[in-house]
Amino acid sequence: LFHLPILQSNQPVRTIHTIRTHCFFIVRNDQLERSGVYREAEDMDKPKRQNSWGEEKVVVFVEANDCLSVESKWKVDKQLKTQKCHKCSLPRLKSEKDLYRIDEKSRAEHYVATVKLNGLGPNFRLERLIGRVRSLYILERPLMEDIKKLAVVGCGSMGGGLALLFAEKGLGVLLNDPSEETMDGILSQAKDGGIGDRISKYTDYKTLCENLDSPKVFLFSLPHGSVGDSVLEGLLPYLMKGDIIIDAGNEHYSNTERRQGKCVTKGIRYVGMGVSGGYQAARRGPSMCPGGDDETLDMILPLLRKVAAKDRRGISCVGKAGTSGSGHYVKMIHNGIEHGMMSAVSEAWGIMVWGLGMKYEEVGDTFEKWNKDEQLASRGTFLIDIGANICRTKKSDGSKVLKEVEDKVVQDITGEEGTGIWSNEEAVELHIPAPTLATAHFLRLASADRAQRSRVKDTFGGDFPPQKLEVKDKSAFLEDLRLATYAACLAAYIQGINEIEEADRMHKWNINYAHVLQIWRAGCIIQADYIADMLQPIFAEFETKDSMNLLFEKSVAQDLKEAQPSLRKIVIKALEGDFVVPALSASLEYIKYSCSLDLPTQFYEAELDYFGKHMYDKKGDDPEGKPETGKHHFEWKAA
Repeated sequence: LFHLPILQSNQPVRTIHTIRTHCFFIVRNDQLERSGVYREAEDMDKPKRQNSWGEEKVVVFVEANDCLSVESKWKVDKQLKTQKCHKCSLPRLKSEKDLYRIDEKSRAEHYVATVKLNGLGPNFRLERLIGRVRSLYILERPLMEDIKKLAVVGCGSMGGGLALLFAEKGLGVLLNDPSEETMDGILSQAKDGGIGDRISKYTDYKTLCENLDSPKVFLFSLPHGSVGDSVLEGLLPYLMKGDIIIDAGNEHYSNTERRQGKCVTKGIRYVGMGVSGGYQAARRGPSMCPGGDDETLDMILPLLRKVAAKDRRGISCVGKAGTSGSGHYVKMIHNGIEHGMMSAVSEAWGIMVWGLGMKYEEVGDTFEKWNKDEQLASRGTFLIDIGANICRTKKSDGSKVLKEVEDKVVQDITGEEGTGIWSNEEAVELHIPAPTLATAHFLRLASADRAQRSRVKDTFGGDFPPQKLEVKDKSAFLEDLRLATYAACLAAYIQGINEIEEADRMHKWNINYAHVLQIWRAGCIIQADYIADMLQPIFAEFETKDSMNLLFEKSVAQDLKEAQPSLRKIVIKALEGDFVVPALSASLEYIKYSCSLDLPTQFYEAELDYFGKHMYDKKGDDPEGKPETGKHHFEWKAA
C-alpha cells in the first residue's frame, strides 16, 4: 500500500507519512516534480522510485467519506472512465449517482472511477491534500466483513436498551455485567420480544471473548471514571490486534484518550462514543457521536447506522465527530447545552403555571403549539415536545404525575452525571463565556439540596414566592415567552459550539461540524429542528470559515436581535414577580455584552490597575482589541 498524510494540514503533497486506511487516490499533478510513484519504504524520507506508470503520479491515501462530503465542488466527467477492480469482478461504476452513493453504502464495494476537479485554485484543500489536482482515481474495498456479533459490557438502562436494539437488528449480542439479575432481566425482555435466541450472557471475560468473532467487538456502557479502566484491564489478556472497543458511556474525554493510548500500542482499536437520548432512545434508536481514527470509524459506522436514530429525512444521526477523544468531548458539550435548554424551558413553565395561573393541560397545549407550528422558531424541539406530554400525563387515579415531582435535580451530586460539571470546567479553562450553561448548572446544584434551602428559608423567615403576573394581552405575552425561550436555547447552542471550537483548536481533533450537526438532528435531547435547519448551511461550509462562532453569522445574529426585545420583556416581568429565571436572564446579558463595546469592565480594569498594577490599554490605542496585557499603568496612589 501507498501512504500519504491526511492528519496534518498545510503539508506539501510530496511529504510521506505512514497511516492506515482502506481507500486511495492516485493523483496526477502538473506542479509535482517528475519523480514517479512513491512506494512504501523502510526510509520514508527516501521513497523508492517506480517509473512504470509512464507519467508523473503520486499515490495519496485519504478517507473516502470525508472527501465525498465536498461533492458539491466536484464536476464528474459525463464519460466516466471505469474498469473492473483488479481484485474482483464486482459491478462497474455506471454513473455520477453511484459514485456519491459510496458514502451511504453499508459496505464499501470495489469501484474505480476517474473524476475531474475543475476550476480549483492552487490553494484548494481536499481534506488535508494541498495542490492543484488535475484528475484522480478512486479505489475502495471493504476492510472487513459485516460485524455479526458484539459484546455489551455494562447492562444498565442504557446498555440493556442498546443490547436489545442490536439484537433486533439481527446481531448476536453477548452480555456481561456484574449483576446476573440485570442480565437475566434483559434475557427475559428479549424472549418476550421474540429475539431471545440472539442474546446470551457470560460472567467471565475469557468465555465472553472465546464466543466472539474475529475481530472481537465490544460496546462498553459503564459509569464514568475508574470502572472503564478496570474492565479494560480485565479484558486485555484476551484481546488481539485488530479487536475493537466502543466506549459508549458518558466518559471524560481525557480518560478516553488515555485508554486509546494504552490500546494503540497493542493494536487494539478504541473508540470513544457519546450516546444521547436517554434509555428510551437507547432502546429505539439513539444519537451516536463516535470519535477515533478514520479507519476504525469506517469499520464500525455501518454497524452504528443500523441502530442510530433517523432524522425526518431518514438520515442516520451518527457520523465522525473527529479524532481521538472528540466523540466524548462533543457529547459532554451536548449535555452542557442540554442543561441550558432544560433550564430555559422549565423557567418558561414556571412563568405560565405560577405567573399566568395556567393549568397543566393548557401549558401542554401551549408547548405543543410551540413545537409543531412550522413557522415558529421553537419548531421540533425535543424538550418542548416531551414537556407537553409531561404536563398531560395522568396516573391511574386521574391525578397529574407532575404534581408529585419534587423540585430536586440530584444527578450532579450523586455522581450519576459528570458531563455538566465538565462542560462548565472546560468553559472556564478555555476562557469561553458560557453563562446560559453555567447558571443552569448552578440552579441544578442549588435545587439538589432541599434541606439546605429549607434551613435558609427558616433563617430568612420566609422566601420570595413568585407573584401572579398582570398582563393585558395573554397571547402576546405567551409569544414573547416563546421567543425568549428560543433565544436562550439558541444562546446555549452558541456557547457550546464555541467551547468545541476552542478545544478542537487546542487538541487538533479535526472536528467535522457538519457531522456533529447531523448527530444532533434526532435521537438526542438537544434536538431542535428549526435551529438545525438554520445552522445547516453554516456547518456545511465549516472548512472555509475562520471561526465557528455563530455570533458572527448574519442569520443567527438576526434571530437573536429579533428575539431580544421579547426576552427583555419576559426577564423584566419575571424579576418584578420574583420568578427564578437564571437561564433566561443570563442569556439576555450574554446577548448584550457580546456585542457591546462599552462595558462596565472599563471601571473594573481601572481598579485592577489601581491595586495590582495590572496595566491597561488606552482608548484608541488598541484597534485590534485582542486579549493581551495592556501597555499602560497609572500610579493612582503612591505606594
